[in-house]
Amino acid sequence: MVRFVSDVLNGVPSIVVGIVAYGLVVMRQKHFSALAGGVALAIMMIPTIARTTEQMLLLVPQSTREAAYGLGVSRWRTTLSITVRTATSGIITGVMLAFARVAGETAHFFLPHSEINSGTGKRTNPPPRYRFKFSLTPFRLLTSGIARHGRARSY
Repeated sequence: MVRFVSDVLNGVPSIVVGIVAYGLVVMRQKHFSALAGGVALAIMMIPTIARTTEQMLLLVPQSTREAAYGLGVSRWRTTLSITVRTATSGIITGVMLAFARVAGETAHFFLPHSEINSGTGKRTNPPPRYRFKFSLTPFRLLTSGIARHGRARSY
């Protein structure tokens, strides 16, 4: 069941996760916050961490568990002390992979930080327009320097 839910959640687009975070956090708080983005990132990290943790725990040899059982260690203590400790490096790798995946995602931030500024209630430009506007700034500085001085400015 966990595997199925993890696979389904892994296939959900990030904009849908942003809508869920909007419904869970922004609608309840009645204002936009970084918490909404954090919730969206956490939801997106769950499937990657769950799947890598599952695979790392399955890679621990059964003989290691049986050796602990043979020494009289209880099942829960074997799981925590032996199995999880053996798989720790793989679990940490999965967490780092999940962080890397969500670090490149931006679609879930478009909804919580959309066209209405929560502090003033006035309409503002959405983030994609800002990105486009500021991406042209170095080009404009370069071309204006060439047009005015015959060469590019150095800043």
